[in-house]
Order: sequence, then C-alpha cells, then structure tokens
Amino acid sequence: MPDSIRHLKNFMKKIFKTLFFLFILSISLSFTGCTQSNTNNSTITGPELTAEENAKIAPGPPGNLWISIESGNKIINWQGTRNDTISYYTIYSRCDNESSPKKIGQVKSIGDNSEMYSYTIKNDLGCDYSISATSLYGTEGPKEPVKEIK
Repeated sequence: MPDSIRHLKNFMKKIFKTLFFLFILSISLSFTGCTQSNTNNSTITGPELTAEENAKIAPGPPGNLWISIESGNKIINWQGTRNDTISYYTIYSRCDNESSPKKIGQVKSIGDNSEMYSYTIKNDLGCDYSISATSLYGTEGPKEPVKEIK
C-alpha cells in the first residue's frame, strides 16, 4: 500500500477518534448540566429564583393515591411528593351533582415529604375525592383524583 494512502487512513482514524471524543463529551455535558458556586460556596444549578418567582410555581400533585377501608371508614392514602417546599395537602370531596369540589380537610407535610400520608373519612356518602399540594408560598397545585380500587 502506498505511503500516501496509509497516511490518509491514519489521518482519517485520528479525525474519527477526535469527533467521537467530542460527541461523547457533548452528550455527557448535556446530562450533567452546568453548575456554579454562589457566595456561600454551595452549588446551584440553573438560575436562582426569587421568592416571587417561586410563589408562581404550582407544586405537582401527590402520587400513588388509593382508598382503603378500616373499621367501616374510608381512608385516603398517598405518597408525599418528595418536594420539601410543600406545606400541606388539601382533601376535597364532590358528592352527587355538586358543581365543584368542597374542601373537607388538610394534612400538614412532614420533613422531606417522602412519607406516606392518610386521611380518614367518616360517614362516607359515596363521594369522589381529590387531593392537591400547596407550597410554602401558598400556591396550590392541581387536584389529583383518588381512584377507588374495585
């Protein structure tokens, strides 16, 4: 094989390796994100939000909702959102042909909010139930319907 072709092959291999390395590097940077340090040396990701901006962000709904029966009472159970900016959960009921859900109770969040929560309903009238999360800033998130296991 002539030297010029061998040199061309080696050159192409180096270009391919360099391009492959740059591709892998760009993918890894896109997954890790960019971080920076602020004045107290803690790491932040993305821009810092003001309290006013945070107040506008509605929290997501709680997950893994279900109803259990204990001593004839319905118990609504759910998993905390794991969002430590949740202040409390609000439980709503909607019975018969009521046009909008009525607030029937609240449950305060605990610690890092990864706990299982429950709310007991006495004298259930066959209503539909939903739960929302409210942030420390007072912003309420969407109501998540509780599905009855049949």
